[in-house]
Amino acid sequence: QMLVFPGHEYTLDLLQRQMQPSNLPSSSQWSRHDPSTFFELAGQFFIAGHRRNLPKSNRLLTVPSAMKKELKVNPYMRSLKKRGEHLMTAITVWYKHCYDMN
Repeated sequence: QMLVFPGHEYTLDLLQRQMQPSNLPSSSQWSRHDPSTFFELAGQFFIAGHRRNLPKSNRLLTVPSAMKKELKVNPYMRSLKKRGEHLMTAITVWYKHCYDMN
């Protein structure tokens, strides 16, 4: 299991922005994702909120986080993964084109 350690604690803010009414399942953003992604997001939203709302002396961080979870709940990680997939496709096409010509 790969863990992600962001440089700052932004989990609750990130989840709150995704849970705004304009971003809930009826919007087109959520229709592109598997329902498990939404439920994972909702669960992490409540966990992060609970951890961050504990008394300051008992407050728990929401990091580190598993990469698998981040790919479900973090839109920036999903975007980064998609861009990486596009890059790998472009490299594969280029490689096949260059070496199939010889």
